[in-house]
Amino acid sequence: RRLSGEDVGEYSEGQRARTIRVGFKEMEMAELAQIRVDTPDGGILTVADVADPRIVEGPREIRRERQRRIGRVTGYVTDGTTLGDAIDQIDAILATVDMPPGYRLSIGGEERDRAESFGSLQFALILSIILVYMVMASLFESFLHPFTVMLSLPLAGVGVVLGFWLLGEPLSITAFIGVIMLGGIAVNDSIVLVDRINQLRETARSVRGAVVSAARDRLRPIMMTSATTVLALLPMAIGLGEGGELRAPMAIAVIGGLVSSTLMTLVVIPVVYELVERVRS
Repeated sequence: RRLSGEDVGEYSEGQRARTIRVGFKEMEMAELAQIRVDTPDGGILTVADVADPRIVEGPREIRRERQRRIGRVTGYVTDGTTLGDAIDQIDAILATVDMPPGYRLSIGGEERDRAESFGSLQFALILSIILVYMVMASLFESFLHPFTVMLSLPLAGVGVVLGFWLLGEPLSITAFIGVIMLGGIAVNDSIVLVDRINQLRETARSVRGAVVSAARDRLRPIMMTSATTVLALLPMAIGLGEGGELRAPMAIAVIGGLVSSTLMTLVVIPVVYELVERVRS
């Protein structure tokens, strides 16, 4: 306690807190050598009896992580700067640092947590796409037409990118959850359209006639279902209510992807369906 001091409280400034530590002023070597040391058997020794005190340079503390010795440099993001911008600036600085052999630099803290979260969400997105394909393959009894339906997913991705670019919003974890939701929502319109085309082809209609009739028959239901979903998510996208700013990116992702996939599905999916049938025949 005499060497390291004692924590007696905290000093807060804004969102930062600093520990208040009270201790003795820097001791002389002679004074340090006379510090008493109590032994387990009740004896009393001094530091000079068991050690040779000297002043040398060394770390204040030794940290280890995953059995590796590490040193931490901690920083805070200032107001007006996003975490992504700060990481880009840090990466630019680290690129100019030449590390000795056996040393390496890595970014931890919130950035590492963010990277791990995005990795888990990417796996969830891939898994959701695979499950959607399996369901459609069993529904259409075909391994080819599900790929036609799933073209709506990249079409939805176009709307997501445009939506966040126009609003100037970063792609956060909440937004990525919205993208995963699109994996099951955006294909609904394509499923309705392709299923109707297959029904009309069973009546001996040509591919072109079935595609045109199905697009005409399913235009109103597709537009109505998409409009109701967009309108239901609109209050969340605006950020109404307590904590609405945290949920808004998810709604923006779903709305942007659903609008683009709906509009482009009515044009792209019928064309691709007819091309696929021509190749098969």
